[in-house]
Amino acid sequence: MRYLFSYEHSSGADKAGVKQLDPVLPVSQLPLDGQVFFIEMKESRHALDLCRLIRGHAMPAVHLRPIVLLDRRQEIDRQLRAAVDGQLSAISDSGSAGQIEEFIGMVNRKIESLPGIFDVPVSNIALKVLRFLFVREKRAIPVKTVATRYGFSYPDLELFLQKADESLFGVLDFLKQQCLLTTDFVEKAYFCNQCGSAFLNFLEQCPHCQSADLAVEDLVHHFKCAFVAPATEFQRNGQLICPKCEQKLNDIGVDFDKPSIVYTCNECSHVTQEPEVMTACYNCGKKALPENQVHRTMYAYTLTGLGENCAVYGLESLFRNVLDKSVPLIPYESFLSILRMEISRIHRYKKSQSSLILFQMSNLDRIYLEFGSQAKEIFGELSTIFTSILRDSDVVTSLTESIFLALLVETPENGAKNALKRLSDQIDQLLATNLQEELDIVTQVFELQPELTPEETISRMTEDDVS
Repeated sequence: MRYLFSYEHSSGADKAGVKQLDPVLPVSQLPLDGQVFFIEMKESRHALDLCRLIRGHAMPAVHLRPIVLLDRRQEIDRQLRAAVDGQLSAISDSGSAGQIEEFIGMVNRKIESLPGIFDVPVSNIALKVLRFLFVREKRAIPVKTVATRYGFSYPDLELFLQKADESLFGVLDFLKQQCLLTTDFVEKAYFCNQCGSAFLNFLEQCPHCQSADLAVEDLVHHFKCAFVAPATEFQRNGQLICPKCEQKLNDIGVDFDKPSIVYTCNECSHVTQEPEVMTACYNCGKKALPENQVHRTMYAYTLTGLGENCAVYGLESLFRNVLDKSVPLIPYESFLSILRMEISRIHRYKKSQSSLILFQMSNLDRIYLEFGSQAKEIFGELSTIFTSILRDSDVVTSLTESIFLALLVETPENGAKNALKRLSDQIDQLLATNLQEELDIVTQVFELQPELTPEETISRMTEDDVS
């Protein structure tokens, strides 16, 4: 089925296989069976709002689908053009339809090859980015824009965020560091070190009083007597007369040259050939030396082979790989076998008790968004916390990228709760001063019971509070 968003009734909506949608449709009611979404808008901002509505849906069957703009105009907003997958003058447009039809077919075949697109919601922005590039076989290319203070944007990828900000740069940097994306140089630019704005005014100012009110004039060098001074000192009745030897200077290159310029401060009269260069942010007003501003390289990003695998099979390996260096994570099936043996041991000897703990950080992607390429360092510190709390005899596995199970041998429920509290407190302390939004942490403790199988034990821990 094809779906059309429009503020005006379109003749194309009457065609077979096209269903018209309300432009204020709640995100939860977007259809899962859509093959392509057409958007017909007179104003770019309305079209971008609808693109964000589609990309904001939790299900890959919706947020990955192609979006085609219906607009007869040749010149449309650059942001909008880059955010959609194609443009037609109408649904019945036969001129460009063939190429777009082929592209839509390719994208949808790749979408439908992904696991769980109709029943497994995705909130991880990093995974959405990888999958979006994967199904379209495209690069993420930055676009210059004045629509955002950051000066550059990736219009199609930014639609996955609630608002355009620097977090997407952090996600792309992180994926590059993990070798999931490769880069091609596009441009270098300066950004404000306080608010991230790309709009900086470069000022020449007096090194003595910091005033930007400078008068600029040429230095004149008289060849014959080697006298050098500002041009105003040579001016006399509309002619150039050397104040040292009183000779008239007629021809530049013959009698004199202008080797440099000189700056005179109109505030304090200080004269210099090397004024101080400062930058002032148009957004927040912060002044700083250029070298103290953020100097960022803008890249075009392309998926690597490893990135394609992660796009299909998920991002579980990212955080897991970092953790595994300090906290050995055994495969889940092996964990079940060890848990089964421990339950049998407790049942047979009846002399001790062991506990199972569950730990989940449900919005772990905040670390990708806010730390970017430094996320790996934060993950390393998280690993150190895990190591300090868990003992060598404890056995750890992961259910997903953010859900971990640990078997605490010879540890009753109260002891396990104390260990889990120390773990939570230290993670809270680590992230409290770094994250703008706190991580959602869920914990569970379950004392092993001989009458329950390992699968039943884990099911009881996960069925109510963990998703």
